[in-house]
Amino acid sequence: MIRKLSMESKVGKSDERKENAFRNVKLAVGLTATIGLAACGDEIHNYYTNPDASQPVINVTVVQENEPSQRSEMCSDETITIEAQSNEATVASGQTFVFPNGYRMTLLDIEADTQTAFFMLKDAEGNAIQNVDMEEAVEYQIEFSEDDVVTLAACSVRAGYRFGESSATVRADVELTLEEPSTTCESTTYTENTTHLYDADASAYQYVETTYEDNCEEVEIIHEETTFSSGIEDAALGTNFGRRVTAQVLGDVYILLSVDADSIELAKESVSGFLYEGEAIPADDLLFRLDMVEEHGGMPAAIISILDAAGNVLERDVIHEGQTTTFTIGGREYPFHVYTLAPGYTLGAQWADVAILSRIERVEDTETHTFEAGTFSFNMNWGSHGELRGWEFTRL
Repeated sequence: MIRKLSMESKVGKSDERKENAFRNVKLAVGLTATIGLAACGDEIHNYYTNPDASQPVINVTVVQENEPSQRSEMCSDETITIEAQSNEATVASGQTFVFPNGYRMTLLDIEADTQTAFFMLKDAEGNAIQNVDMEEAVEYQIEFSEDDVVTLAACSVRAGYRFGESSATVRADVELTLEEPSTTCESTTYTENTTHLYDADASAYQYVETTYEDNCEEVEIIHEETTFSSGIEDAALGTNFGRRVTAQVLGDVYILLSVDADSIELAKESVSGFLYEGEAIPADDLLFRLDMVEEHGGMPAAIISILDAAGNVLERDVIHEGQTTTFTIGGREYPFHVYTLAPGYTLGAQWADVAILSRIERVEDTETHTFEAGTFSFNMNWGSHGELRGWEFTRL
């Protein structure tokens, strides 16, 4: 019993026909599932085709329709082993195997109920020619030309239970090779805009425009421009913030410790917190304790003591708002920063917002600086009244 599936290329296919052929895969698969199980001897002309009239006529013919208990002899060929599988190819959904003449077949989908694999037959350039359904263990013949006829069978059709698990193992009387995935890649650039609340007390925002380059191996920042919503006043004279101020820099968020006429100072925190009188934050085997908040030089200041594990006071110092004092103990440095102080002039308790910093970096205007994201030039943008309006980083 012979089931013949034939398809002829014709001149004058409409644009609608072309769209069906190449873009409506679901419709193609659905039609294949319907017509692929036609009665024996039926000749089917309704397969979608490449509208290029120069395409040759390709005939797909079922040369053996097995009884349910039988399998194709090709599928039982023990000469095809794991060590020598040149005539066998296993493809998952979306993968392609190639015949010696350059024609290829891509697995589109699996029909579990009928154990049928739906393939798209393509020419050597990858142009779609027609759909081919292959029932499991049934032999098919593809006639590329009078002298080029290939016999093949889908010896194992696996539907899988989750998306991407469908696969089929095909054997043929010619060598089959898997098509290598395309490694062609072109570098592309794109821009992202983000808004960062850098100063919550002043409801001030940092607008950041970051340009990335995807060079196929990794994504890199090539340029980043910052604009502040209201500018940082008196920045040219030097600004030490008496509160927690942050800044987004090259995809990361830093503490913005200070700004002056030719640089900014950035930092990362190791540990931070609000301390009431007598409380402490830990670092290694040390404790950094807030003894009290009192006035020094007309300004509130925190009295900080450093205690060892036995409770002995190793050092004590006075630190004002917005200032950083570095303690060196046991050969290690501990930069201690005070953001904000509550001196307790009224009924409110004394407290301090503090941090031990893990890294402090001064980034100088018109100079180069290396971050984790790479090496960049840095330029500060000033307003007409000495306020810092923003800055730019450009990859070198």
